[in-house]
Amino acid sequence: MRTLNVAEAASFLKVAITSVEELAKDGLIPAAKIGRSWVFTEHHLADYLSAQIEQQTSERRDLLAMGRPTRVKTNTV
Repeated sequence: MRTLNVAEAASFLKVAITSVEELAKDGLIPAAKIGRSWVFTEHHLADYLSAQIEQQTSERRDLLAMGRPTRVKTNTV
């Protein structure tokens, strides 16, 4: 099992370190606090990311089915 620190977890998820710390503190991503440091497993982060991809894709499909835009359209000149 490969473990990651906060910086490595942030790099894995492609987000800021503060985002990872907040997600961990709120219990939204699997983590353990060992002493003063957060520890993550690559496996759990991959599972979390997969679940987020499935959930957000489903939400976009639902919006599309209701006839709502799924992204902001911009004017191009």
